[in-house]
Amino acid sequence: MSVIDTFAHVQTRVMDDLQEESLDVEAQLRFHLTSIYDHTIHEYFSQVIQRLIEPLPYLEDLLNVFCAVSPIATVLVSSFLTL
Repeated sequence: MSVIDTFAHVQTRVMDDLQEESLDVEAQLRFHLTSIYDHTIHEYFSQVIQRLIEPLPYLEDLLNVFCAVSPIATVLVSSFLTL
């Protein structure tokens, strides 16, 4: 099974499972093919988090100031559940 086939299978299965459970999901689901071996996974996690943070412009300004006054070149904001 190729990566594209696996991606299509996962996408179909998620949508079928949601339909079977009759969940009234108002959110739009988007599927992105990513890899842990390149930067795409970080980009898509970043996009998800950006949609969840309401005061995003304010946070971006604060992080830009932080980067400007520190030796840090880039700041990534991400959230991971740890047990």
